[in-house]
Amino acid sequence: METAAAGGGEGTSLRDEHGLRAAHRAYAGELFRFALRQLGGRGAAEDIVQEVFLRAWRAAETFDDRRGTLRVPLEAIAVRAIDPAVRAQADVVAHLWGMEVKLTATGFRPGESYAVTVTDDAGRTVGAGEFIGTGDEEMRCNLNSSVPRADASAVTVTGPDRTGPDGRARRRGVTAVRSRC
Repeated sequence: METAAAGGGEGTSLRDEHGLRAAHRAYAGELFRFALRQLGGRGAAEDIVQEVFLRAWRAAETFDDRRGTLRVPLEAIAVRAIDPAVRAQADVVAHLWGMEVKLTATGFRPGESYAVTVTDDAGRTVGAGEFIGTGDEEMRCNLNSSVPRADASAVTVTGPDRTGPDGRARRRGVTAVRSRC
């Protein structure tokens, strides 16, 4: 991760133009690729990235830049911008056998089944388990993956019919809930 002095990343503040530009340089490309996978169109993906940074700038006082990377809060804003009904957080715990994914979420269609996968740094996707959507009720789910924590790059939630939590088709089955590890 780059430091603020190097142009973004850890310790970057959103409270001034310099910090916002540094955060944009550090994260806009990754957010664009994420939104493009979700929505399938460049224009819509560009709109999501713009919306993420606009929302982040408006809420700059709520970000604690001493806590490190802005990636997690920016990805959370992207998820809400793509699908306002979904609120999700995936924490990971390293184990000798792989990693545990602790998913807390709301907004997944009640009664529908969703699969969770972990992608490693080489691009290999491994199943971590499934859960049933609970709508507006908070869902807490612990899932397991054989991918070692040090090798994990993303946690992804996919509907069984390759749709997102809102029922809309998603390109390549990826939903609007994705967390960098």
